[in-house]
Amino acid sequence: MSTAKQRRPFTANTGEEPSVAEEDAVLDEQQQEELVKTLTEENQRGNSRWTELLKVFMICGGLVNVVGLIIIIRASASGKEPVLFTGEPIPLAPVFALLSVVLTGICYNITGNPHPLSYFAKVTHEHLTIVSLAAPALSFFLARHRSQTFWWFAETALIGICTTAHSIITGSEGEKGPEGLNELKYEYKGA
Repeated sequence: MSTAKQRRPFTANTGEEPSVAEEDAVLDEQQQEELVKTLTEENQRGNSRWTELLKVFMICGGLVNVVGLIIIIRASASGKEPVLFTGEPIPLAPVFALLSVVLTGICYNITGNPHPLSYFAKVTHEHLTIVSLAAPALSFFLARHRSQTFWWFAETALIGICTTAHSIITGSEGEKGPEGLNELKYEYKGA
C-alpha cells in the first residue's frame, strides 16, 4: 500500500462550484514545477506583447516629434508662425523640438530593452520627465498661447505614459521576478 497521494486526472471547468475535496487538492513537486513554469511563461509572453505595443506607441510619438521639429525649423527659417500652435514660439523652439526627439529616442532605448546603450543605462524615466518639463514650463511662464504649452507638454505626457506602462509591466513580475514563485512551493507529506 502506497503512502503517496494518487494524482487526480484533469477535469474540465463546467462552471459549477468545485467540491471541498477539489479545493483542498495538494500538488506534488512536479505539478508545482509545471505550474510555476506555465505561469512564468504566460507572464513573459504578456509582458513582451505589452512592451512591443509600448514601443510602437513611442515610435509614433517620435514621428510626431520629428514632424514638429521640421515644421518649427522651417517656420523659424522663414520667420513665420508655426502651424502647430498659435502665437510666437518660445525662445530656442528648434532646440526644444530637437530635445523632444532625443528624449523620445532615449525613452525608447531604456523601455523594454534588456541591454540599453551603456551611456543611457543610468538614465531613468524620472530624469526624462524632469528634462521634458523645461519647454512647457517656459511656454507657460512666458504666457504663450495654451496650444503651444500643450504642444510642448505632449512630450512629457508621452514619457509619463511610457513610465507608467513600463512600471506596470515590470511590476507584474513581482519584487523577486519569476523566481519569487519558487518560494511559494511547499512540501507535503505523502505528495
